[in-house]
Amino acid sequence: MQPLAIKSAVTAAAAVLLLAPSASAAVPMSANDTNEEVTISVKGRGLHVDTITVTSRKQRTHEAFRVYRHTGSSASQSNVTRWKRARFHNAGMTRFAAASWKVNRTFPHGTWLCAMAKQSSGSPCIRVHR
Repeated sequence: MQPLAIKSAVTAAAAVLLLAPSASAAVPMSANDTNEEVTISVKGRGLHVDTITVTSRKQRTHEAFRVYRHTGSSASQSNVTRWKRARFHNAGMTRFAAASWKVNRTFPHGTWLCAMAKQSSGSPCIRVHR
């Protein structure tokens, strides 16, 4: 009797997932991009950005990161965050430097958020879109 109950519960759960695909829209969206040694990760919903994290594969002394907004030409850059000193982390054999910001802002469709590092090479960007 129990295997039948488990089978019907799994079938019901699968039916709910198939019939309600719009439920996935409530899940926060995230994106990341890596350019050389630097990675930018953005979490939010649609055009609203909750947090931004920038990491580097290297742990360099005096490493710092910032995020700027790029709307198409180099003349239209503006800072989203200030420079923030990186904190060093170890995850098993992996070492990295990271800095995070709680941005809690909405950006226009098509805005590029780019990371910049003082010591590491690379400047990855994420496009904010609907």
